Amino acid sequence: MGDLTLRGQYETARRLLQSGQFLTALQVCRRILSEFPKHTDTYSLLAQTCLQVGQLNVARDLFLRVLGVD
Repeated sequence: MGDLTLRGQYETARRLLQSGQFLTALQVCRRILSEFPKHTDTYSLLAQTCLQVGQLNVARDLFLRVLGVD
C-alpha cells in the first residue's frame, strides 16, 4: 500500500503527472481534495493535469481558485 499521508499522496500525484499518467494523477488529486478540500497545492497540480488532458476550462477555473487564495 502506498503512503497515505497528504504529502505522500501529493508526491504520488506529482510523479504521475511528470511521467505522463494523467488520468491516474487526476484520480489521486481528486481523492486528496475529497479529504483536504483547501489544499491549494493539489488544486494547482490538478489544474496542470487538466491542461495536459485538454480540459482547458476546468484548468482555468482551478488556476483562478489558486490565485484567489494567493
